Amino acid sequence: DSGKIVAKVGKKSSKAKLTVNALPADFTSPLNDVTVKEKTNAEFECELSKDLSNVKWYKNGKLLKEGKNVKFVKDGKKHKLILSDVEVEDEGPISIKVGDKETTANLFVQEASPVFIRPLKDVSVKEGEDAEFLCQLNKAGATVKWCLDGQEVVEDKRFIISVDNKEHKLIVKNALLPDSGEISARVEDKQTAAQLTVQEIPIKLHLTLKRFTTSIETQAVFTCNVSKSNMRVSWFKDEEELKASRKYEMTDYGSVHKLILHQLSAPDYGDYVVVIGSKRMSGMNTLQELPLEITVPLKETEATEGDAVTLVCEVNKPNIEAQWFKDKAPLQSTDELLLRVDGTKHSLILPSAALSDEAEYCIVIKDKSSKAVLFVEEIATYFVKGLSDKTIKESENLSLDVTLSRPETHVTWRHNEVDLEPSEKYEFKIKDVERELIVFNVDLKDEGAYSCLAGEVSTTAVITIEETEAGFKSGLTATEGVEGEDVEFQCELSKENVKVRWLKNRKPLLPSERIKMVCDKYRYVLRIQETIPEDEGEYTVVLPSDKESSAYLKILPLAPVFVRHLEDIWAKETDSAEFECQMTKKDVAVQWLKNDKPITESDQLEAVTEDFSQYLYFTDLELSDEGEYKCMVGPEMTHAKLHVESIPTVFTKPLKDHDISEQEAVTFECHLNKPNRKVTWKKDGKEISFSDRIKFSSERLVHTLALNDAVLEDDAEYSCSCDDAVTKAKLTVDGKR
Repeated sequence: DSGKIVAKVGKKSSKAKLTVNALPADFTSPLNDVTVKEKTNAEFECELSKDLSNVKWYKNGKLLKEGKNVKFVKDGKKHKLILSDVEVEDEGPISIKVGDKETTANLFVQEASPVFIRPLKDVSVKEGEDAEFLCQLNKAGATVKWCLDGQEVVEDKRFIISVDNKEHKLIVKNALLPDSGEISARVEDKQTAAQLTVQEIPIKLHLTLKRFTTSIETQAVFTCNVSKSNMRVSWFKDEEELKASRKYEMTDYGSVHKLILHQLSAPDYGDYVVVIGSKRMSGMNTLQELPLEITVPLKETEATEGDAVTLVCEVNKPNIEAQWFKDKAPLQSTDELLLRVDGTKHSLILPSAALSDEAEYCIVIKDKSSKAVLFVEEIATYFVKGLSDKTIKESENLSLDVTLSRPETHVTWRHNEVDLEPSEKYEFKIKDVERELIVFNVDLKDEGAYSCLAGEVSTTAVITIEETEAGFKSGLTATEGVEGEDVEFQCELSKENVKVRWLKNRKPLLPSERIKMVCDKYRYVLRIQETIPEDEGEYTVVLPSDKESSAYLKILPLAPVFVRHLEDIWAKETDSAEFECQMTKKDVAVQWLKNDKPITESDQLEAVTEDFSQYLYFTDLELSDEGEYKCMVGPEMTHAKLHVESIPTVFTKPLKDHDISEQEAVTFECHLNKPNRKVTWKKDGKEISFSDRIKFSSERLVHTLALNDAVLEDDAEYSCSCDDAVTKAKLTVDGKR
């Protein structure tokens, strides 16, 4: 109705504009909750107050768009949402909005039970083939339980279970006869089943026999080829079943079965039978003993004296006992003649042929024998290894060695054409064909030509000695010593009588009454007697070549011990006294105790250390000084008692009279014979109290009373008393002044 409104009367007219404001759309019928089963359709419907198209649908807060499973329907003011083939995951709030208006309801999806829509089918296979069973459910994600004759199938290498969405598969690999039966698949209360039939394959056997002879043994191997794999095989000999052992080795490789007979001997010969199920094979497999034969006879051999010689004979059977002969005399194995059997091989070994080994050798093995002659050629003695020129350093050991062709040869050693004899300087060594000369600690005199003579042959070498600077054969080593004991450092040099220098902490060290420096050929010694703590440090010995060796000396402190102990003291008050004790060490720090408590030094009590002595001095003794005193250092301790005898209290300096004027000050002073005693001051017999004008003081023996700004009332007799002792004086105050 919005628009222009015109009114006309004759030629007159009047105009106006009409504006009609639209009312906002609203839901006259809101959405309601919907409950459906899984895989069915769900419909939501509402009605607006106006016929509008611009509405929006939402699921779980997300805007919906039309598609395969989502459809929007409008019928005038009515709007409908159709959700097809809903899943459990589709559950949630469904909303529709128009403008700022909205209505919401919930979608509830009831899960459907799984159902087999493709059941199992019977399967028939031959032994060894694979059998496959397949079924399909109406929904994915369900768990299927597979069974064979009611027993649950456990997945392994032969039973393979797989799932592909809604399809479930069971594969039986390499099917066996016992696998025949009912195969079932079960999910919840639903089940599908089918029959598995495994058809048996007829058994076929093929049996062969081979004989093997090695260097170790003779073997017989029966091989049985079976048309089926993994069959149980039994082996028999003379109707007795055989068991696996060192003699009988039985192997299975699928369809191939073997029986191996080791160390074949006479008792092993006979008839062997193989049994597989109802199949049996025998007859052609009779095992018979072979006759002994020499396959490799002995051969005539020529050798040179000292050569290694081996005579060999081989037979067709292993480990047969044999007897060897030399010129018809029986032989036994020794270090010089070795008789060995290695399977079918028989050997006679001469590690080093001698002239006496030349002979005819024969081997007898049962009823077989073989002979051959060994010829040995003699050789003259010679040096297999001769002497070689050498250059060595002074003080080293010289070693000269040769190797001869014959072990029993005597040799002579010479130096510059002079025969040598064993001594501390020279050592001769003999080992089989080896000869050695050792010259110890060579010097320049040992230079020259050295020869070794063996009969008519000899070998010579020239030895050059290089002069060397003195060096350390053994250096200084770190040492510990207890204070007061003797210690020493020592080293060994490569030369005698070398002039060395000794240092301590890198400073020159000179001999003294306590420090001794000794040279004994190659040995150099630094000896420190009655060590003291100051001897600790690094010690160095320096050679002329500036080579040096250093080591540290650590001095272990000597534990101090009391050699003179404290003794009890009897003294009187005001006297002086002293405790004294002595120790094994000088200037030791000690601790003094009185009645087990550390003392405090003062003008009247002083502890002093002088060399080996320890002192405790007392001045002006008091009764409180009496007690037990101890002197301690570590676990060591000595103790004694101090007894103090009391003496009468006496004023050694009495009070003096004083005559003063008003407003003046005056001081009374007196001295006692005992320190630090309490005194009482009185005026005309009445005790005086401390005030701003009257002051008391005491310092050991001295006691004072000071009176300031005197008044006439101060005129009186003043006294000071301690125990039974009293001293008095008169104070006169003159008011006229």
